[in-house]
Amino acid sequence: MNTDSKLKTGVALRLRLCAVCLMLAATSLQAAEEKATLENTVPSAESIRQVFNYYHQGTKALLTESVICERIGDMPPKRFECINSIDPSQPLLRYSEGYFWVSLMVPVGYSGKLEYRFLHEEKPVNISSVSISPSLRYRVWKFLPTHKAGKWKVELTQTMNGGDKQKIIEVHYTVE
Repeated sequence: MNTDSKLKTGVALRLRLCAVCLMLAATSLQAAEEKATLENTVPSAESIRQVFNYYHQGTKALLTESVICERIGDMPPKRFECINSIDPSQPLLRYSEGYFWVSLMVPVGYSGKLEYRFLHEEKPVNISSVSISPSLRYRVWKFLPTHKAGKWKVELTQTMNGGDKQKIIEVHYTVE
């Protein structure tokens, strides 16, 4: 290898090393910004009291978040969390993997079920239910059907203690 080749190889390696260092610095900066944002959004004592009061005296599960996800985390600290949320207004590819992920606050004393209804072109394709138990942050997800092209809808309903049903949310998505 001649001197010019060695020089070019050395410069290329240094440039790659600098790029890696910049990526690590950017990742660290992003993590620090996320932590600072969380620390600056401390809820008031009254807000916390309202949440705890509902948790101990509430009568139905409350939806706190729902998203379509590319995948679900399986290792701490992202275990059971949505990884890479997908905008439901953007079409999904046929046979692509996705999940309908929800987070709920389920009050003490609640015993009920969640029912998932997946409809393709307004026709039921899959209906399933899951029992839920009290938790400040109950997370549950279902595999998103993408085997047929067209318009899809997910309806999430809860059956409450007395047997009454209440729709929690309806999400539309399209498969191409």
